[in-house]
Amino acid sequence: MSTSAHRLIALLLLALLLGGGQWLFERYWLGFRQHYAEATEQLQDRLMRYQRLIAQRPLLEQKLGEVREDDTVDAYYLNQTSPTLAATELQRRAGQVVQNNGGSLTSSQILPVEEEDGFSKVGIRVQMNGSVDALNKALYVLESTRPTVFIDNVQIRARTVRQRVPSRSAQQNGGVEIKTEIQLTAQFELAGYMRKGGN
Repeated sequence: MSTSAHRLIALLLLALLLGGGQWLFERYWLGFRQHYAEATEQLQDRLMRYQRLIAQRPLLEQKLGEVREDDTVDAYYLNQTSPTLAATELQRRAGQVVQNNGGSLTSSQILPVEEEDGFSKVGIRVQMNGSVDALNKALYVLESTRPTVFIDNVQIRARTVRQRVPSRSAQQNGGVEIKTEIQLTAQFELAGYMRKGGN
């Protein structure tokens, strides 16, 4: 090989080495720099969000204090001193509401107390009989009055009931008219919350 061929090969190797070095530099050094720049930008965004949240803290603490001092909030909770008394009050209330709306309470059973986020969930299982209208009114009254209670796990069975009712218009049947109506048997859970340790 001639000297000029050696020079050409040396120049090509030098160009290849410089090109490879530049590629490695761009690939790794600039890549790392871009990665850290993006990470820094994300951290700055997060820091700004946290600073905005911290700036809102006094206002949120003030509103939380107002809610804690507001006596009307207590009306939403069961106010008995123990879960047993609260469950007994739920049973009394359920029986009264069902009866006042034309149904009959056949049974009620106290459920185990569950602890949830600083509150005691007190519940009962209720079984009642009545017409569609009686069930509808009873459930509405239970859920729409204070203290707030929640109705869950509703199961309804329907059956047709035939009754003989005295009637003047039914002369051919001996003055008795047969009346059919749908009778419902409903089971549901009724639960409310009380603050831990009562009121």
